[in-house]
Amino acid sequence: MSSGRHSHGHRDSHSQNSRSAVSAPPLSARSRAMQSFVRVKYGDNKEALFNPWCTIICLLDSIRKICKCDKEIVIDLVDMQGHVTNLGAKLREYACDSLQTREIYVLIKIEKQAGNLPNKYTPLLQNLDKSNPELHYKLLHMSRPASKSKGKWGNLGKKGLKQIASKSSSHSGRDSPRTKTGNDDDRKTRSLLSRMGMLKAGGD
Repeated sequence: MSSGRHSHGHRDSHSQNSRSAVSAPPLSARSRAMQSFVRVKYGDNKEALFNPWCTIICLLDSIRKICKCDKEIVIDLVDMQGHVTNLGAKLREYACDSLQTREIYVLIKIEKQAGNLPNKYTPLLQNLDKSNPELHYKLLHMSRPASKSKGKWGNLGKKGLKQIASKSSSHSGRDSPRTKTGNDDDRKTRSLLSRMGMLKAGGD
């Protein structure tokens, strides 16, 4: 009789242990969850950790509060390679889809400029030009309008260079008077074209 009660109690204990084992998440999953954060650098070489397992609008609100950003400015993050995350364009999405966990980001301010000018990206991390000059330069470069000219000869193309070569060759056989400045410019043009293989030896 007693053995039956003992057996029944043993079964109940085994059943409870089974339920406990099923409901408890694996240790590896809990360990990964603890490591799921991003590092944001801001201010006077300060750094804060943020959990990206939330909507972007919640993450930005948390960043704004902890990093003490004005409500009027538009904030975003840029990684160490200079890739802006553009979080403001996907506020309802989860931040973990746009950010890499355990990655380091720099807090930046985005300002829209007039006309067709690109956005202006200003780091909210002091002395970025000294701590990471490459990233500092990339932000400056992205804030500048794209240059329409590629230099003195950039937009001429091969056909244009050949035309200049032809004109330079024809002018070289004339005895018309020239100023010193004109001769210097012509010599520089012919020298450049010669190095580029557009003129034959002897001016032919």
